[in-house]
Amino acid sequence: MIIGSGMIASCLKSSDLKHDDLIIVACGVPNSQETRMSEYERELESLTDLQQFYLGTDKKLIYFSSTSVNESPYSYYPTHKLNVERFIEKNFENHLIIRLPILVGANNENQLLGFLSKKLKNDEPVNITLNQNKHLIDVNDLPKIIQILVKTTFKKINVAFDNQISVVGIVDILEAIFKKRFSSKCFDDSRKESIIIDNTDFINLIGKEKNNFNTNPEKIISKHYS
Repeated sequence: MIIGSGMIASCLKSSDLKHDDLIIVACGVPNSQETRMSEYERELESLTDLQQFYLGTDKKLIYFSSTSVNESPYSYYPTHKLNVERFIEKNFENHLIIRLPILVGANNENQLLGFLSKKLKNDEPVNITLNQNKHLIDVNDLPKIIQILVKTTFKKINVAFDNQISVVGIVDILEAIFKKRFSSKCFDDSRKESIIIDNTDFINLIGKEKNNFNTNPEKIISKHYS
């Protein structure tokens, strides 16, 4: 059972992922910059409604959280994700919380790459945070990741490859793809260093299978934005 209609849900539904024994919550707040509390309350309400269905099954609930909870848990989005994680841990015994970094797929303007590409296409200036690195995952690799994780006993895990790339590096790749440069760039060095995501469990888990994933940042971005 896959709940949702956005990028993640569409990808999973079109894949060969077997989900008869799963309840995959692939809907929620799509914009990590969202400030409307009503959007966050809506997601919690939908999970509360889902409880009634879940109680009559032995299916595993899969929820997509965010690795941003490791970075800045005091802004709206990561704080909400932590609240949902606690709700699931309390109310859904058989669960798997997958904390994802930037998922690259459809041109979602609420996501970093979609936001930057829109700015570039429209010749708009952009603010770039220096010394900040991001992990990227190709959305088409998500079904394979889920297939691996559901066979384990993990109930919560940070999912990230060892493929950190700076925001400046992402900008350079987009400029090369579109063969144009941003009209102007403002560099912000207020953030001195990136928070390191502990992805040890995930890296150990995939082991030699890592070669079956598209982990090169330039290839991931080019695939979806060329």
